[in-house]
Amino acid sequence: MRRLLHRLPLTVLWTVTLQVVPGLPARAQAPQVHPDFVARQWTLREGLPGNSVHDVHQTEDGYLWLATGNGIARFDGIRFSTYTTANVPSIPNNDFREIYGPRPGELWFQTGQSHLVRYRSGAFDRPFPLEDGRLSLTYKEQTSGRFATQGDSVWIGTDWGLFVEYGGEIVPALEQQPSSPIWVSTLGSGGTLWLGMYDGSVHRLRDGRIARF
Repeated sequence: MRRLLHRLPLTVLWTVTLQVVPGLPARAQAPQVHPDFVARQWTLREGLPGNSVHDVHQTEDGYLWLATGNGIARFDGIRFSTYTTANVPSIPNNDFREIYGPRPGELWFQTGQSHLVRYRSGAFDRPFPLEDGRLSLTYKEQTSGRFATQGDSVWIGTDWGLFVEYGGEIVPALEQQPSSPIWVSTLGSGGTLWLGMYDGSVHRLRDGRIARF
């Protein structure tokens, strides 16, 4: 399976290109395929849950995971396993846009509505705390590719402030959250976490203290 999947990303990216830029001439869309590769296209007919593939991630065990507009797919080189609201209760909707691998054996999937779904130990769950089946008002979930892994912790930037996931639990990272939504987070040297804000400012978190620049 590893040998086959080692060649899959080129083929999948070719398929995604054809879906994303339908207005280009066919001559401009078709890439030149190396003779050592075999080009194939997978669509709904072959079991792909949606023809709009927004993100692709290959895990250490060789599986290829795809975020589509109609659910999550896992590809073993032969067939697709699909995960949607129809068979996974913790999936809020099927419009998936991004995949993030914070650590081996774990994947986070983000929907187009900025909901977060986590996959680990063979099961899906919603990592933000729930109360009576709904997202807690204390943890207003609204993420958008704003993740950074530092050791065993994952920093999560949201519209409502900075959170940190450690040991499977998500908690607020700051007592006083920034007033502006966090749009991007990245780790710098010395364990410094840099945050890019919606209002155009930049914040630095180091040694538990946050400062604005």
